[in-house]
Amino acid sequence: LSLRGRFGKEFDWGVRLATGSFADAISTNQTLTDFYNRKPVGLDQAYIAWTPERAPGLRLQAGKFDVPWLRTEMTIDNDLQVEGFNQTYAYDFTAPKKDPQGPNSLRRKITFIATQLPFLERNSAFIRNINGTINLDDSRRAGRDLALYAAQVQGLFDLSPTVALTLSAADLYISPIQVFGNILQLPVIFTIPATATTPAQLITTQVNIPRDLLVAGNSNLGLSTASSNAVNRDGRLASGYNLVDLIARLEWINNKTRPKWPVMLLFNFVTNTQTHDVVVAGAGGANVFLKNNENNGYYAEIQVGRQKQRGDLQFGYTFMRVEKDAVLTPFNISDIAQQSDMRNHRLSFNYTADPRVVLTLTGIVTERPNGLLGVFGTTPQGSLNRPTTRVQFDTTFRF
Repeated sequence: LSLRGRFGKEFDWGVRLATGSFADAISTNQTLTDFYNRKPVGLDQAYIAWTPERAPGLRLQAGKFDVPWLRTEMTIDNDLQVEGFNQTYAYDFTAPKKDPQGPNSLRRKITFIATQLPFLERNSAFIRNINGTINLDDSRRAGRDLALYAAQVQGLFDLSPTVALTLSAADLYISPIQVFGNILQLPVIFTIPATATTPAQLITTQVNIPRDLLVAGNSNLGLSTASSNAVNRDGRLASGYNLVDLIARLEWINNKTRPKWPVMLLFNFVTNTQTHDVVVAGAGGANVFLKNNENNGYYAEIQVGRQKQRGDLQFGYTFMRVEKDAVLTPFNISDIAQQSDMRNHRLSFNYTADPRVVLTLTGIVTERPNGLLGVFGTTPQGSLNRPTTRVQFDTTFRF
């Protein structure tokens, strides 16, 4: 349920509610069953934006909103609603139309985007060594807040009245995330009651729980921080994440001869400039460093057709190859078997049964190029490594 409005000419706002697990940021899907219990509905968007008239092309936005830069699901899932601040400046140097009855002018537009998105705030605390002294490195790490900083430049260029080209280059920097891994550390405080000979004791400790126990199975907590990225022997992520994201999109729309069959081609390449060697346990417990070259991702998509009038058809094919540490997996596409160290093929077919009803059939095939335990694990001999196939059927109502 989405609401939009304006305050005067310069301010607009939006609020949206959506179903789904509160803790799962990359899916608004709601699973039925659970003995017909009530389903959660949460605040999916809440923002305000300012577009000052004295600065044409400028837009300042704050709150919880859709991802403001051009991207694909390889880096950011379509359901993710980010939180923070966004600044956009668009400069349109399309020539003005001279003849009102003549053809439209070819578009020329450049857009600059800057975004600051905090996503984890931590309390500051001193971490002590066994002998009681303060461990400065661990204390800094434990108190460091996490945020995503993004900058992008986009260009939209009409090559002809029927062909449009969009180019974009973005840098996504995520402040050092040294806690996400396959082990979740939970603080525990409990009291040992007093006895006839000893007073009551307050015990403070922490419990290490494999993250998979919280995100898999019917009794999960709905956490979306599960990661398929490489982790060191201490359970922390091996790499940092600074993503250079390049996108090219070509659209061909011929409204005169083939209005029902527009064509869209898109290619996306991402590389992580902050990958680090992976630390594993060697002989005698010594650290062994494995070279990490798993930093690139490739995405290609083609769509033919449209979803506008009754009887319209649309066909699509998407290919993804995402290496182990190319992207940060708690945030990217959620509809596939695993979000990195994978090769994926997706086929889709859309039929517009009515201008307000679209039927979609999607087939998703995910392969693990490096075995069940990934590029930095040793898969036991004889283990099966078959592709995972998912068939998805959607009915979309539009009003």
